[in-house]
Amino acid sequence: MAKQKFRSVPDETSSLPKGIKYIIGNEAAERFSFYGMRTILVVFMTKYLHYMTEGEVGTEMSDAKANEYYHNFVAATYFFPVLGSFLSDILIGKYRTILWLSIVYCLGHLSLALMGASGLAPGSWLMVGLFLIAFGSGGIKPCVSAHVGDQFGKKNSNYFAINFGSTASTWMTPLLLKWYGPHIAFGVPGVLMALATLMFWMGRNVFIHVPPGGSRFFRETFSRDGIVAVLKLSTIYAFVAVFWGLFDQTGSSWVIQAENMDRRFLGVTWLQSQIQFVSVCHLSQRTQSLSADTHQKNLDRILSDSGQFRGCCQSAGSYRRRRHTFHRVAAVGLRPANQRRGHDFNYGA
Repeated sequence: MAKQKFRSVPDETSSLPKGIKYIIGNEAAERFSFYGMRTILVVFMTKYLHYMTEGEVGTEMSDAKANEYYHNFVAATYFFPVLGSFLSDILIGKYRTILWLSIVYCLGHLSLALMGASGLAPGSWLMVGLFLIAFGSGGIKPCVSAHVGDQFGKKNSNYFAINFGSTASTWMTPLLLKWYGPHIAFGVPGVLMALATLMFWMGRNVFIHVPPGGSRFFRETFSRDGIVAVLKLSTIYAFVAVFWGLFDQTGSSWVIQAENMDRRFLGVTWLQSQIQFVSVCHLSQRTQSLSADTHQKNLDRILSDSGQFRGCCQSAGSYRRRRHTFHRVAAVGLRPANQRRGHDFNYGA
C-alpha cells in the first residue's frame, strides 16, 4: 500500500486555512487541562492527597513540600519542550510530535484520575501523572504555534490566540475539586484533551505537513553561527527565566497565602485555588474605576505644564472646552518647549 503524501506548502489565499479549526481545539484543551490541573495542584497535595488511600489517612503534605513538587513539575514542563522541538525539527515533524505526545499527555491525566486505585500508592500515581503531563507538554508547547504558522501562506495574515481555555479552567476546575472530588477534577481536563487529540487527528488530511530538517537542521543549529545566535538569545532568556520563576508562584505560594485572605469579592466568597481568576476580575474592575480619575489627573498635569494654554483656558472660562481639546493639547504639551509653535495653542473663539 502506497504511503499517503501530505501537502507541505500552503495555498496562497487570504482566507482561513482549513486545518486551523482542528488545531484550535487541541490548543484550547491543552491550556484548559494544564492550567486547570496546575491551579488545584497545591491545594490537592496539601488537603486531599493524604485521604486518597482507602481505609487509612496518610501524613498531610506540608506547604513547603507541595511548593517543591509544584515547581519541579513546572520546571519539567518547560524543559521537555527543548527535547520536543529537536524531535520535531530533526526526526518526525510537528504533526506526529503533537499527536503522539498529546496521547502521552492524556495518559498523564488518566494517572491523576486513578489516584487511590489499586496497583500504586496515591503519591506514586501523582508523580507518574505529573511526569507524563510534563513530557507530553514537550511536544505541544513548542510545536502547536509553529504548526499553526505552517498553515498560512504569505498572503494570509490571520492569527488565533487561545486564552479562553486557561481562563475558564482557573475558575471551573477548583469547583470540580470541591464538589466532585479529585477524580473528576483531574479527569474532566483529560477527557477534553482526549477529544481534542481526536479532533487533531481528524485534520491530518488538510494540514500542511512541513517535513523535518533532519541532519541538515542539526548541523545548522550547532554550527558556529547557530551557537552564536543561541548565545545572544540566552542573554534575553536569562532575564525572562527570572520573571517566570516569580510569576509561576501564582500557583503555589500565592494559593497558600490566599487561605488566610478575605476572599469575598463581588458578593462571592471565592475558593482558595481560584485566586488567580479572582485577581483578573479584580484588576479589570479596578482599572475601570480608576480610568476616569487617571484621565482627569493626566489632563490636569498636561494643562499645568503648559502656561500658554492655561492662560487661554482661563480667559475662555470653560472647563468643558478643555476636555474637547484634550487630545490635541496632550500631543502639543508633551512636545519640547523649543519645538512648540505659537499657533498650537490658538483655538479661536
